[in-house]
Amino acid sequence: MVFNRGKFLLLLQYLVIISEQAFFGHHHPFCHSVQTDRAALLAFKRSISSNPYSVLSNWNEVTQVCNFTGVRCNTKHHCVTKLILHNAELVGKLSPFIANLTRLQFLQLVNNNISGIIPPEFSSLQHLSSLWLEGNNLEGQIPDSFSLLTNLAFKCRPLHELSHGKFQQKLEIAQFTGEIPFSITNASLMFNLDVENNHLKGELPSEIVANLPELLYLHLSYNDMVGHTNNSNLVSFFTALKNCTFLDELELVGMDLGGRLPSSIGQLFGNLTSLLLQENRIAGSIPPTLVNLTQLTVLNLTYNLLSGTIPAEISQLSYLEQLFLSHNFFTSSILAAMGQFQHLGLLNVSNN
Repeated sequence: MVFNRGKFLLLLQYLVIISEQAFFGHHHPFCHSVQTDRAALLAFKRSISSNPYSVLSNWNEVTQVCNFTGVRCNTKHHCVTKLILHNAELVGKLSPFIANLTRLQFLQLVNNNISGIIPPEFSSLQHLSSLWLEGNNLEGQIPDSFSLLTNLAFKCRPLHELSHGKFQQKLEIAQFTGEIPFSITNASLMFNLDVENNHLKGELPSEIVANLPELLYLHLSYNDMVGHTNNSNLVSFFTALKNCTFLDELELVGMDLGGRLPSSIGQLFGNLTSLLLQENRIAGSIPPTLVNLTQLTVLNLTYNLLSGTIPAEISQLSYLEQLFLSHNFFTSSILAAMGQFQHLGLLNVSNN
């Protein structure tokens, strides 16, 4: 009998498919077939032109889908729920066929060389809760179709980890232009909006943050946004943040915002632990209401145009670990109050 390698491989592939269908069910009522997920992942692999670490080497017609590198499946429904490939130096595009992974919850492709746009087809990923694409070469605008992802937040992380009992959504992206679309507020349970180091324009997104009350982390640093009234008014933005009652980190670094710190900054509730406002040409004085941010551990106001005295009340921020006030125009120091900082490890008030 002559051994036919081609027929043997076809038979082997057939047996694997049959075994997967027997184990997972050919058409599970809660998701597409395993073969649909396989086809979607292999389409993504074909969109990758360079795979230097061979992380996709076992993505083929023989390996069970749930054993693909970087892929995780739901143990109950046996559908692909996670696609996580960090630091793999993959070069290529985001395949629109990823949208066929209908139960996908986590899509994390951090620090690769993926370029192009986010396919609009991703709007059909109704269970997506974590989209991390930072460290790539994506471009274009944040898709308006994100407004269709209203159910994504319910599958990301339980709020007992975050302190108030719901499930949340995270968005981290890179290399985008245009403005943050207001439609993103349809994901009203989003807890992390991280769009640092992009080329986003427009005014600070006051109306957007006012409609994202579950925000814990708001990172807008190093974009091309402007403050209201031609970079002279920060009041509207900080007033809008009052709705974010669980806000933990606010980062607006390197944006040349101008204006003055409004007294409403003290209304950001007691959960804020990190406030980074350096490199913004903010003028005026530090409002005394800042001491209402009783949980602050990091405060950075360096490289601004702040002047006047450093409020003695700042010593009431007893949890401060890092305080940076250098490169401003302050006329007093806080050395007399140093003894009241029980946890302070880093202090810089130079160049004033």
